[in-house]
Amino acid sequence: MKLRFLSILAVLIIATFSLTACNVIQSKEYEASGAEYFEFVEREDGLYSITAKEGATLPEKIKLPVEYDGVEVVEILARAFKNNAEIKQVIIPVGYEIIGAEAFAHCVNLTTVTVGQHGGGESRDLTVRASAFQGCTALSSLTLGATVKVIDSYAFYETSVSSLNFAKVTAIGASAFGNCSHLKSFYVPASLVEIDDNAFKGSSVKFTVAESNPVYDSENGELIKK
Repeated sequence: MKLRFLSILAVLIIATFSLTACNVIQSKEYEASGAEYFEFVEREDGLYSITAKEGATLPEKIKLPVEYDGVEVVEILARAFKNNAEIKQVIIPVGYEIIGAEAFAHCVNLTTVTVGQHGGGESRDLTVRASAFQGCTALSSLTLGATVKVIDSYAFYETSVSSLNFAKVTAIGASAFGNCSHLKSFYVPASLVEIDDNAFKGSSVKFTVAESNPVYDSENGELIKK
């Protein structure tokens, strides 16, 4: 009887392990282009914009493609992935020039966004348009590469970002980082010469400023104009 019990227990353990392994193998991850998940819209300049395919179940991790049908993809359309509850990580490679308005707004399970840090197409200045990531309350890891130049109003409003380092950003709009309660410090690089007075409204941020910045300085952690 004892031997039979141990045999049954062993079978159950193996079955449980196998099921777990299958779940790991089947974990959704997508790192290339494809019509299965995305739709591509040709722009007037002949390049492509991208949006989520209607009815598609997106993977938890997506790396957006750099080209479609041999032509570069450079824009994420407005509201392309809005309200998507599946996405947890997004990688946007070098080459994109626009992240559209509300493109990822209210993707409540999105935790990690990386922009312009990975190889891709031709390097282009990138604008993060209004409310692009607004309401992504789980978003805590944000990496924006040197191609990111402009961050429009409410772009990261009410996210959980805790640190920012933008080497080449030139402008930040109204409430772009408003109500970001986890954000405690911000370094203003020399390139950043236009910060809306309410860019960090509702966030308790202490500022430090590059000595070579021609517009801003800081005093006791407060941002002031020279």
